[in-house]
Amino acid sequence: MEKAIILSYSAKALVVTGNTRPIKDRLKSLGGAWNSRLTNPNTGERMMGWIFAKHKLDKVTLVCLDGKQQGLIGGVDIPTPENIHESNTGDYLPDPGEVAADNWAQNQPGL
Repeated sequence: MEKAIILSYSAKALVVTGNTRPIKDRLKSLGGAWNSRLTNPNTGERMMGWIFAKHKLDKVTLVCLDGKQQGLIGGVDIPTPENIHESNTGDYLPDPGEVAADNWAQNQPGL
C-alpha cells in the first residue's frame, strides 16, 4: 500500500501526497486544499496532494500518524525539522497551480 508523504513544497507551504484517501476528511477539516495540478519540488513530476501552510506541520503529522496507527494507511514518511523549513532553490520554476496554492495558504485567516 502506498504511503502518505509530507513534503516541503515552498517557503511557506507543505503538501501531503500519496495515499491520503483514508484521512482526506481529517485533512480537509484542518484547512487543507486539494490540488490535482502540483509539481513535485524534488523530481519535477506532476503530483496531487493537500496543500497546507507550514505552521500546520505538527497537526498534519498527527493526522497522518493516527491514520497509520489505525491501519488506514501503509506508512508515513515525515521530513525532519531541519529540512521541512527549507525553501526551494535552484532552477525550479513553479507552475500556475502551485502559485495559486501558495497564494491560498498565505491568505487564509488564522493559519
